[in-house]
Amino acid sequence: MTNPNPEFDPEKEARNRFELMIKAWTNGVESEWKNFKDADLYRIAKDTNSTIVGWYNRVYRPACEPAHLTDLSEFMPLDSIPFNLKPQPSLTALKSLIAIDHGLRIILDLLGNVAEIFELGFEDTIVKLKADFELVRDQPA
Repeated sequence: MTNPNPEFDPEKEARNRFELMIKAWTNGVESEWKNFKDADLYRIAKDTNSTIVGWYNRVYRPACEPAHLTDLSEFMPLDSIPFNLKPQPSLTALKSLIAIDHGLRIILDLLGNVAEIFELGFEDTIVKLKADFELVRDQPA
C-alpha cells in the first residue's frame, strides 16, 4: 500500500502500527469488518427500513454531514484567509445553524431517552433544557 503522506511518516512506522492494530481488533471477524468498513450510512439506513431512510434524510444529512472534516469548507463560513475550496458564502452560515439546531435536538432526545430507559431521574431537567432550547430558537437572528 502506498503512503499517502510520505513527508509525515516516511518510514511508514505509524501506518504499519495502525494496520497491525486494526488486524488485532478485527481478528476473527474479518468478513464482518469488511462489510462494515465498506458500508455507507445511507445504505445501512435503506437496508433497515423506510422510516430510518426518512430520518437519515431529515436529520442525519443536515445535522451530521457538516461535521465531517471533509465537509467543513462547504458548510462553515469563510475565514479572513480563503480556504483552498470556495464555498457559497451566502448559504454556509445557514447550513451551519441548521446543523447545530438538528444536532442539539438529537442530543436532547438522546439524553431524554437514556434518562427514561435507565430511570436516571432527571427527565424533568431534560424537559426544562428542551423548553430553554425552544425559547432560544424563537429569538430573532
